[in-house]
Amino acid sequence: MPQDPIPGPSRRAFMLVAGLTGLTGLVIQAHVTWHLAFFRGWSTATVVAKYLSYFTILTNILLAVSFLIGSLAPRTRAGTFANRPATASALLVYIAIVGIVYVLVLAGLWKPQGLQWWADILLHYATPVLCLIHWILFVPKTRLPWTAPLRWLGYPALYLVWALIHGGQTGHYAYPFIDLKALGAGRVLVNCLAMTGAFLLVGLLLTTISRKLSDRNSSS
Repeated sequence: MPQDPIPGPSRRAFMLVAGLTGLTGLVIQAHVTWHLAFFRGWSTATVVAKYLSYFTILTNILLAVSFLIGSLAPRTRAGTFANRPATASALLVYIAIVGIVYVLVLAGLWKPQGLQWWADILLHYATPVLCLIHWILFVPKTRLPWTAPLRWLGYPALYLVWALIHGGQTGHYAYPFIDLKALGAGRVLVNCLAMTGAFLLVGLLLTTISRKLSDRNSSS
């Protein structure tokens, strides 16, 4: 019997909280970015491009939109798509990489203060944890295809193209490990392959767990 795609009230409430958490972080970060732009004399186009040059920002936008639509409009086509196990799993892969890379590579490179600290906490720590809790407690565990992690690479690949084009045109690379000017093409290629491996590893881990739990539920 097919599973009802409409989430229950508990899941919808949790998704609403998670979506608003991410949205709050995005708004705070946008305020900080605009404030910085005012003092540096950046154009509106420069501010928007810089804001959207970060994988963290784009992924949190996807996460917030998915959670809010899935919670507030679950019967719509977009809401149904947002609540699919494969969609929720893909989003967890993306935001998990955000949190892991930040903690292991980027957190030690700066000391955010004030509103920037709040944006940092919400976008790099709170949303990954909330997404993980959502997946564990509420997302139905299904036999996701083994090819799913490969398909999920599409979004990071598109981001990489955008980030390199933006960096090449402006000189601003969102992350130090893709800085072609500082590292050169060879080192950036190695870093990109390592990141691809990380996305695949996390994706395969979630797929394996989901399939095993699905089989266990089916046999019980």
